[in-house]
Amino acid sequence: MIAIPVIALVVAICVAVVAGLAWSAKLPGNNWIGIRAPEARKSQENWDITHRVAGPPWAVSAVAFLGAAALGFLAVRPEASGWLWLWFAVAVLGGVAMLGVGAAIGSHTIALYDAKVGADSSDSGCGCGDGGCRDVGGDDGAGASCSDPAADCGVAGGCSSCGLEGMCTGGAGTATGASAGVPKEVDLDALRKAAQQQK
Repeated sequence: MIAIPVIALVVAICVAVVAGLAWSAKLPGNNWIGIRAPEARKSQENWDITHRVAGPPWAVSAVAFLGAAALGFLAVRPEASGWLWLWFAVAVLGGVAMLGVGAAIGSHTIALYDAKVGADSSDSGCGCGDGGCRDVGGDDGAGASCSDPAADCGVAGGCSSCGLEGMCTGGAGTATGASAGVPKEVDLDALRKAAQQQK
């Protein structure tokens, strides 16, 4: 029975080391430890940002595992109450949950950051979407008005709205590319709000 709290203590130490390295942006890029989101692996900067965000929840996880180890050492004593094992299990589950929270927050943050960097680095809307840019107000509909690729939805936001191009029905012009397969009940208000949040 002594092996159970010893394992919890070893896990606590390992998680604490990884959390400390991640929080201080010193966790080296590797294939075994860390968040493996594709955006996190694009560059060292992305890797560091991802793990700096994940570090604090992982530190809480290490504390939870340390608490579980302490409860386990108390629970193995002959005079100990059986309820200590219940609290041990709760602490272990809390540690596992915080590992997941850290990974989720890190992955979500780097996905948003990478999308923002990609949007900022593009100085025009040309080439985005299935049909590229077009002149919404033009007669031929084949111009190259690249300053606002999502104008067919009535939203502004430049290339951060490229994902909307060709997805809207109705509006000032006809959508390009894959709009023929988009159902009529597309919620344009939700698309506008999403595009404005990307700015």
